[in-house]
Parts: sequence; C-alpha cells; structure tokens
Amino acid sequence: MRRHITVITILSILSVFPYSAAFARDHELPFDYAWSFSEGLARVGVNGRIGYVTTNGEYAIRPEFVRESVFYPPVFDFHDGRAHRLLGDRHGFIDTSGALVIDPQFDDARDFSEGLAPVKVLGLWGYIDADGAMIIPPTFEDAGDFSQGSAPVKLDGRWGYINNMGETTIPFTFDEAREFSEGLAAARAGDLWGFIDETGTYAVKPAFEDVSDFSEGLSAVFPDSAWGYIDETGAFVIEPVYDEAGPFSDGLAVVRLSGRYGFIDAGGAIVIEPAYDAAGDFSAGLAPVKTEGLWGFINEMGTVVIDPVFDHAGGFSEGFAAVGRDGEWGFLDREGSFLEIGKD
Repeated sequence: MRRHITVITILSILSVFPYSAAFARDHELPFDYAWSFSEGLARVGVNGRIGYVTTNGEYAIRPEFVRESVFYPPVFDFHDGRAHRLLGDRHGFIDTSGALVIDPQFDDARDFSEGLAPVKVLGLWGYIDADGAMIIPPTFEDAGDFSQGSAPVKLDGRWGYINNMGETTIPFTFDEAREFSEGLAAARAGDLWGFIDETGTYAVKPAFEDVSDFSEGLSAVFPDSAWGYIDETGAFVIEPVYDEAGPFSDGLAVVRLSGRYGFIDAGGAIVIEPAYDAAGDFSAGLAPVKTEGLWGFINEMGTVVIDPVFDHAGGFSEGFAAVGRDGEWGFLDREGSFLEIGKD
C-alpha cells in the first residue's frame, strides 16, 4: 500500500544571506541529537544520555536518562505535562522537573492526550490519568489517543470508540479506526477506508485504499493508483495525480510528482514547482527541503531563506527547528540563528 507523505524529521539549514550561511557552517552544535519542542521542552542527547532544554536555551532536566532498550528511548516528548519514561522493560511517566510521578509498572504506554494515557497491563489496554489512577480498566486489545472527546479502541477483533469515562460511544463495527480530526475519523470496512462522523455514521463512504486525517478541510486519499484530496463530503477537490501527498499546513501541502517534491495550494495549483529531493510540511511559514543531499528552508513563495547546509532538518515547532550536521545537532530559529545553550 502506498503511503502519504509524513513530515520528515531530519536536518535543515541556514540563512539566505552569505553571512548567515557561513555562520551555520562554522557554528559548533551542542548535542549528539535533538528532537522537536513540545510544551516548551525538547529532548536532547549528550554523551549517550538524554535531557530536556527550554526555548530559552536552559536545561529544564539535565541529561541523566540512559537508554536501556534497543526498541525505545528512555524518555519521550511531553504531553499534558507528562513524558513517557522507560526503565528496564517497564513504562511510567515523569513530570517537567524530571521526577518520576507515575511508577514504571506498565507493559507498555503511550502519550497523554486530553488528560488520559493508554497503558498496557497483562496484554490489555486501559487509560490512566496524570496521577497514575486507572480511569478506564485495561479491557481492550488496542487503544488510540483521545481526540475530540473520544478514543478508538479494539475489542474482540473490532474497533469502536469510547468516551473519557470508558463508555462506548460508537459500536465496535470497524476493521480499523483512527482518531478524530476536524470532526471526522478514518475508519476501515474490509479493505477500504472512509470517514465517520461522531455518531459513527459514514460521512464519506469507504472507497479508498488509504487516507490521511483531515487537515485544513481536506484529506489526502489514495483510491487506487495515485493520491488526491477530498473535502468532508467525499468530493474530489484535487484530482488523484500525485505519487505522494501530505497534509495541508499553512495553506500548502507537499506532493511528489515524477520523483520530485513541491507544494500545491488548496485549489490544486502548483505554488512551488516539484524540484526537491525531499520536503517536509510548512510550519511557521517555512518548510524544510532537501536538494543535492543537504537540507535548507524555503518560505511560502519558494524562496530559500535558510541555505542548505545541514544533513538533516525537522519542521519548526514553538519557534525552533532541530537541525543536524556532521553528527552534531542544535536548534535554529526562523531567522537562521542558533539557540544558545547554557552550560550543563
């Protein structure tokens, strides 16, 4: 099955001006690795350990977490003031001070959303609150995140939806189901995907081999041989002609055509010609793009504003993008200046 484009979390570059570009190449980057900001904090790797920095460049939690699993990092991003923490093979949560506030006691766990986090106990999934209290007992074979007041869960091989009290809101009738976005959720019947509303009724009948969540009123869909976009009624707004298609963000979507990446607007017009080896979504008015093996950033007119000098670049989040070069990582603002980091 062909997949839609996801935001590429790899490095980018510095500014359109020669001075900024030179600064980017010469500037020493402080981390072994860096992740995007979430709730004011970003994970960073230093000497094999992971900590968190603020958007002011200070350490909120010094690098102290050591990887113990080949499958999971020791800590994850913050959501609802909690970050998933792995100790040995057990899962718990820390707060923004780094204190362990929910003991590692679960077989598996996922991020908090709308005040609840899915956790796995003895092979079944339930939900806990921010204090670690089990709000919805572990009775499900699988469980998704809460969004718009409900979460998709799997029971007896079928998917349905529950509210934050664990009550069934949409019966278990689907072969697969995803979280709600903009009032609709992708749900699969047999081999085909459609979209249901909050009553569980198909607003868009199953007709697609794959779909993306709705974003800015449109969903990328793959009917059989190419990607296009539909509106909430299921009508094609942009005909399926693309090899790949990403979600709309800042009014533009990244698409791949004839092996090259560019951007279209919500009417399907090509705004930035497909000329890049790879590209990520727009955020804060900029998008990471890859050309000749290096990443930089363009604006919504396709003008290079941060020159391609990085090996990897993520999208902007909370004012900064994580960028990497020669095995070193740091954070870049929209003007191409690096976030200065205080000493550990």
